[in-house]
Amino acid sequence: MNMNSKRPIAAVLAALVVAMTFSSALAGSAQAASVFRVEQNAIREYQQAKADFITVRDFYRDSRLAMIEALAEYKSLTNKTPEAQQDLLAAIVAYGHAGTDFSRIQLTAADKYVDTQQYLDPDTRAEFHVLVDGWLADLDQIDADLDAATTIEELRVVRDDMLEEWRAQRSYLKWLTGQIAWHKANWALDKLDELRDIIQEKRDKALAQGADVVALDAFIVEYDAQVADAKADLQNAKDVFDGIGDKKNYDQDALEVNQFISAANQDIRNAHQTLRDITQEIREQLGTPGSGTTVVIPRDRRNVQPV
Repeated sequence: MNMNSKRPIAAVLAALVVAMTFSSALAGSAQAASVFRVEQNAIREYQQAKADFITVRDFYRDSRLAMIEALAEYKSLTNKTPEAQQDLLAAIVAYGHAGTDFSRIQLTAADKYVDTQQYLDPDTRAEFHVLVDGWLADLDQIDADLDAATTIEELRVVRDDMLEEWRAQRSYLKWLTGQIAWHKANWALDKLDELRDIIQEKRDKALAQGADVVALDAFIVEYDAQVADAKADLQNAKDVFDGIGDKKNYDQDALEVNQFISAANQDIRNAHQTLRDITQEIREQLGTPGSGTTVVIPRDRRNVQPV
């Protein structure tokens, strides 16, 4: 029996295990301090779950190798005795339990990770926590079914249940990964929009002082176009998200969403580079360091690139 015909959700979890960034927009306020503490606690819990994940992953791989060896040994026997069958069943059951343990720790790590993502709306996080609770209960039932199985045929039924469970988890986690990426990119666009007002203010000030703003205007036009392209790509991704019925069948839409978000992120990176050009041009037109008239966009508002 090949209980590995579909791998568990390791690849999807790996996509979730990405670098985390946090907005500094509320820095200095009591609310920001509270949010920061919550995020730090969530990060610590996630890091512990990630460490556990690596340990269980290695055990899962060892169990898989042991099952493959047991299967090869059983097939090589000319006299397949009941004892040999029991040895094979035991190896398969052990592999199955390692698989459910692997899924548990993946789900636990993903559950902790979601709490670190302040980009996500509370409803999405709450929905995911409920789903994880249900999936963990399903894994407990699969473990019980593994222990109760006495034949290869019964184990095949359990295998099918496991595969169905993994497909549902994997598809939903792909959807969740897309949601996180979309919200991060949308957050970056909000920051770029806020900076646009500052840019216009500095441009008008430079013009009023008689500065040559031709180059600056060209950068601003480029900046606006890049931001507009990013917004269009994110809207296209949102349209796909809005058209999804069952998130557990998201696989077929994942590629299209990823393409839109990837394009939006590239536009945002381009806009960020143009923002650097704009900042430099403003410096040159309104003063030089030490002149007392230098205009510098605040550091915490410059780096608006999504991860």
